[in-house]
Amino acid sequence: MGFGGAAGVIAYALAAAIFGQSTLGDDNLLVIIGMVAFWNTILSPVVVPLCRWAGQHPELRAAR
Repeated sequence: MGFGGAAGVIAYALAAAIFGQSTLGDDNLLVIIGMVAFWNTILSPVVVPLCRWAGQHPELRAAR
């Protein structure tokens, strides 16, 4: 679960480097990747079922 978040941060850093930003040279990049992966792993077991539950209500489906 945390792998997707870490991959997203890496993809963001690579895309930023293509456009001339210095995110790959940031000393805190590994800390950021680790924190995103950690929190995604901790929070996704709670948030994913909550989103599935919310998506089952017809009054919310009309808003999509």
